[in-house]
Amino acid sequence: MVKCNMLILLNCNFATIRRLDWIIKYR
Repeated sequence: MVKCNMLILLNCNFATIRRLDWIIKYR
């Protein structure tokens, strides 16, 4: 997975989940 800093950990986590969902939806 993607490593992120503590400050943007939540934001990066959300973006990763969104990307995974997008990829799965458009698979």
